[in-house]
Amino acid sequence: GINVCVSTYTMLSTACRHDADGDLDPPRGRERPAVSLSRALDGGYLASSLSFSHDRITDATGKAVMMRWEEPIMRAHAAALCCGAPSLSGSDVLNIGFGMGLFDEAAQALGPRSHTIVEAHPDVWANMHARGWASRPRCALVFGRWQEALPRLGLYDAIFYDTFGEGVAEFDAFCAVLPALLRPGGRFSFFNGFCAHSARLHTSFAMRTSACLGVLGLRCRFQLVPCEPPGEEGWRGVSGRYWTFDSYMLPVATLDEPSECRADTPPDAEPGGEAEAAR
Repeated sequence: GINVCVSTYTMLSTACRHDADGDLDPPRGRERPAVSLSRALDGGYLASSLSFSHDRITDATGKAVMMRWEEPIMRAHAAALCCGAPSLSGSDVLNIGFGMGLFDEAAQALGPRSHTIVEAHPDVWANMHARGWASRPRCALVFGRWQEALPRLGLYDAIFYDTFGEGVAEFDAFCAVLPALLRPGGRFSFFNGFCAHSARLHTSFAMRTSACLGVLGLRCRFQLVPCEPPGEEGWRGVSGRYWTFDSYMLPVATLDEPSECRADTPPDAEPGGEAEAAR
């Protein structure tokens, strides 16, 4: 059942994190930092002031929370969650982490039945309201961390996860509750920015995530999407480049019936770009 799958996922993901501890370089930019939940809350990202411009959001240290160049990737995520359909019509969509709203704009354009957004940073929350998201039709905004919002959430057909200031442990914790949030046949995707400083580690993380989701009954596939990160000028003013590849491994996981928990085939593609030669 689901409880057995969640327990197995937790053990497998913990083992993967332990095995990787000595092999990961320090995180940079939007790559998910390996911070504890208490540190993220107490004086960390959620307590920092953010700067907003047309092409980026940065935190107090100059790290990019999100950048405009990601827009095609976010459109690809929204389209992938349609599962081959031309739109999200009839689907209830949940997004964890608004940022610049790039995914949410793309999802809205695909006409979901409902669209729930969970956002934890006060500055982003204020920006969302200033941009009129509270009055969008069929759109519900929930303030707070997803851990706190869980009791107010329902069942969804499509879920996207893209937080900042959380680490692999928090990502794993969210994955573990997916069977309670997704309807059978529902789709899950996430911004795949983990270990993006190394093609080898980035691909390894994708493989472990696919295996871990498999024990929950989520069949995970990765599709290679071309992307164009900024040149030298585009990174000016940003503390650390968080992406160097010229392609992106876009994940989509589909939930089977709870009794069908199993591992799935790991991805066989690696991102291209500058890091390819460093493997």
